[in-house]
Amino acid sequence: MENSLVTIIIPVYKVEKYIRRCVDSVLTQSYQNLQIILVDDGSPDNCGRICDSYMKKDARVKTIHQPNGGLSIARNTGLEYALGEFIYFLDSDDYIAPDTIETMVRLADEHHADIVMAGHNRVEADGYIHCDSKNWPDLHSTEAIKKAILVNDIPNFAWGKLYRKNLWDNYRFPEHVLVEDMYIVAFVFYKANRIFVTPQPFYYYSNESSGSIMRGRNKSYIRLHYGQFLGWKRHVDLAKDVDPSAISICARKAAHAAVRALSLDVGVNMLSREEVKFAKRFLAAERNCQLKNVEKVVRWLILSDSFMLFLLGSIQRKVLERQIRRRAQKIEHKAYSKRRLIK
Repeated sequence: MENSLVTIIIPVYKVEKYIRRCVDSVLTQSYQNLQIILVDDGSPDNCGRICDSYMKKDARVKTIHQPNGGLSIARNTGLEYALGEFIYFLDSDDYIAPDTIETMVRLADEHHADIVMAGHNRVEADGYIHCDSKNWPDLHSTEAIKKAILVNDIPNFAWGKLYRKNLWDNYRFPEHVLVEDMYIVAFVFYKANRIFVTPQPFYYYSNESSGSIMRGRNKSYIRLHYGQFLGWKRHVDLAKDVDPSAISICARKAAHAAVRALSLDVGVNMLSREEVKFAKRFLAAERNCQLKNVEKVVRWLILSDSFMLFLLGSIQRKVLERQIRRRAQKIEHKAYSKRRLIK
């Protein structure tokens, strides 16, 4: 088991506060046969120098510096340099338990699995940690696991999963697309012969910063919803080949995301004409998919180019941005309270 080299790919961008916690959690793994790839994605802070310092201290660490291109490009770079029999993705503000890799490699060996998927904890700004995977469905067969990934009953995050490297042959993350995991992970799962899932949380997902939430101020949530639409559209296409019973579920979720993205975009025009046309064609083709009554009305407004859509979009954006501010303030308050307690 210890002979299997595991490549851990860590994209790095503007996480100076968290990067040491992340990398230290990897270097102190009970499983030592690791290749650790740090992809400095043009980070403007000290992350690049921190990554270089780890490479000097530990021969298992390789740092790659590249111009900023986004998470997908950074992960794809890591895949190009990966030498391990197994691949594990870890985001640089997150961290893993000390026995994560050892346990997951052992499970892969015991169950002859091509993918081992483990649960995760969520770390809040006040230090509170809670398990997000405790209510996952109880899945025992590979086919049931694949179906659960296809309809997102278990999360499509790329991180927190141990993959045999050959599953990623001919697969790469889409560039300049949000929700990129949704776009590709299900395809990798359907390539696997055997999959094992445990809800036991080895991965610690950071929800400690308000920064990612506050990016909503620049209307990036429109691109987020459009990325969700693209991801679910990919799942529709996959379902047609592997599980027709899932087509209606995936189509409904794709239509929901498309309605949300297009209605929020009216008057903002973050989406290109081609993107809008593509989403509209999908909504027109899927007129029979089951949506809530309100969504059906909005879909009709979108497809008929009604002037009412402009007013609706404006109201939706105001409500959503107010929610974003409140969530960010809540996180900032928790972080402030934690600092006060420490002092």
